[in-house]
Amino acid sequence: MALTINKLFDEQFYLETNPEVAGAVANNIISDGFFHFIRFGQFEGRDPSGIFNTNFYLTTNPGVATAVEQNLLTPTEHFINFGQFEQRDPSALLNTSFYLERYPDLAEVVVTTPRTATEHFLNFGQFEGRLPRLLFRDIYVFGDSLSDTGNLLATAENVLGATDEFVLQFFAPYFEGRLSNGPVWVETLAPQLELTFDPNLNFAVSGATTGISNIANNDLPEGTPPIFIGLQTQIDEFIAETPTTDPDALYVVWAGTNDYLGGQNLDVQSTVDNLLGAVNKLADTGAKNFVLPNLPDLGMIPLAQTLPPEQQQRLSLLTESHNNTLAAASQILEQNPNINIVNLDIETLFDNIIANPDDFTLTNVTDNFLTSGLDDPSGFLFFDDIHPTTTVHSLIANEAMKSITQIPELLSILETSL
Repeated sequence: MALTINKLFDEQFYLETNPEVAGAVANNIISDGFFHFIRFGQFEGRDPSGIFNTNFYLTTNPGVATAVEQNLLTPTEHFINFGQFEQRDPSALLNTSFYLERYPDLAEVVVTTPRTATEHFLNFGQFEGRLPRLLFRDIYVFGDSLSDTGNLLATAENVLGATDEFVLQFFAPYFEGRLSNGPVWVETLAPQLELTFDPNLNFAVSGATTGISNIANNDLPEGTPPIFIGLQTQIDEFIAETPTTDPDALYVVWAGTNDYLGGQNLDVQSTVDNLLGAVNKLADTGAKNFVLPNLPDLGMIPLAQTLPPEQQQRLSLLTESHNNTLAAASQILEQNPNINIVNLDIETLFDNIIANPDDFTLTNVTDNFLTSGLDDPSGFLFFDDIHPTTTVHSLIANEAMKSITQIPELLSILETSL
């Protein structure tokens, strides 16, 4: 069944965007926001939900605007009764043609059933990570091994040589410089956003801390000077080369694990402050939309299982403190109207994977694949003592899409892009 006016209406959105109506409801002057919208709001040009924008609809449909001026119907009534079936866009948030072309299975549903594109996105697509329109022009990536697509390897080869014994041994188990058995999540995320992944826009370096240091330097042959960099150096070098950044791009900033596993910094606040500093530096040059993931429970990774119980517990507590502090910091960042943070909850994703591996078609969520003696890593959560398999990287990308495509987040993205 296609959208009806009550399905299109979002009470929370309506009250948040119309505080005087919220006040009237709180004071029992009217029963609820839906009553106000039906009796008054739709005639006053108020939007019923985040997915329907009255000004956009009238501007892009001048014939409808004429009918509204003649008091023949309201914009919402036109969309409910006609527009949704004519594949008209309800707002800039949803490009109906793009949506149906990108997902042919939905196009068939729209043709063969009364369901419309808007109804599908509102009820299903936004929660499935389906892209409603082009959102970004590029992806820029900063961080550590969870996002590195070959920078650690390239640096080692440039300094030590491609045939150096250390280089050959260190990277032998891994896929083309990724510390996994295949592509990492940012490579999978790009095509889901209708983008081509460009490794030249990825500055993440395996081993990077949130500061200037890199724990991979500890693995270098004795006497080799530090050649690998941390997050702050990645950002500073990027800004030096690109003093004005693209406001229509997406910026990934993900680090912190090496601060704690490397034992160099057990001060959660300083780690989070480093992440805040990275975002603010990029924002000062024009960047607006950021993915700022939290950390999985470090007390549950295979490396932690080799440690005494008190150290495992400490890592779990550090993770919890880091993620709570980062969540609070993200809210502070978003007080800047030119910054939008996409919160990617990796901790919950990994907790769910570990608790319910069958739901993710995984069979082993505790062990290090490289030491398992098995031939196929596809059923494993962890490829080595720390890093997930490429299968799990794909799950991370899917989770990122679900975080990006929900309507409140889309509104924030579009707002910072205007």
